[in-house]
Amino acid sequence: MTAQVEPAHDAPFEIQLETRGYEIDTTATVPMAIVFRYCEHARWTMMRDPRLGIDDLVHDGHFFVVREQIFEIVRRVGQGVPLTLRTWFSSAGRSTASVVHELLRPSDGALVAHASVTGVWIGPSRRMARLPDTFRELARAQAGAIPADVRTAVHDRPASEGRAASFFDPPEVVHEVRGLDFHPPDEIDDGAVVHRHEVVVPRRELDVFSHVNAATWLTYCDDARAAAAEAGALPAAMGALGYNVRTAILYRHEAVVGDRLSVAVARVADDDRALVFAIRRASEPDRTLCSIRIDTAPGARPISEALTTAP
Repeated sequence: MTAQVEPAHDAPFEIQLETRGYEIDTTATVPMAIVFRYCEHARWTMMRDPRLGIDDLVHDGHFFVVREQIFEIVRRVGQGVPLTLRTWFSSAGRSTASVVHELLRPSDGALVAHASVTGVWIGPSRRMARLPDTFRELARAQAGAIPADVRTAVHDRPASEGRAASFFDPPEVVHEVRGLDFHPPDEIDDGAVVHRHEVVVPRRELDVFSHVNAATWLTYCDDARAAAAEAGALPAAMGALGYNVRTAILYRHEAVVGDRLSVAVARVADDDRALVFAIRRASEPDRTLCSIRIDTAPGARPISEALTTAP
């Protein structure tokens, strides 16, 4: 029997996963919102690692709230693809911590996606709390031991050809790498808004903290840009026929079941691939709950037509 080797104290956290058929979208590839969920799963797993020493605090009602997420998808993968998800801390303060995620295809080391995520440590009173020393010590050790940008060496892999109508082996698309050095907008100019989309938060979209989950805000934006394109306010290549390749989200306030939300969509003046969004309660038009930027790429065509069409 082989003895299990304990990871080095400052080693990154790592999980293995496999993409699933119910996660793919109309292009037969994994969309950005699902990559968000993969990384959220990795962070939940990471929090149980004894190196962090926060199990008892979580049992007593402490938790992390995501403040900002910056993601980039480098290549589109379909279902049944094994992936390795590595996570490590890039910084830690009194009550905030940031991690880097790196999603790799282990068969050839190709980069699928990467991200930078910042969270705030909240106590049972739902106010910011001080991170324990064990947590901050590990975070600082990882930040010092792991290169700041190890991803650049593994993105340059040729795309596989795939099959145009295959649900199992769709054509692989590799996007230009633009990096994570960009941020969500502070605010958007209402005069630049080209479309407004409304949604009422259903109970199924609440997470364990009884508010809209971090990944769900992104789906609201994807729905809004598709609706804007259908209304003629955006080119089709920025709507449903545009891939979401890079996203930055700043979470300001929570949304809960029954909230009627207005998603304002605006274009970015100096980038014809970029859109910005402000999500607000319809009853509070001057209070932004969430600010988002999405960079798009054309070519997101459905792999098959619907079996039926609406009358």
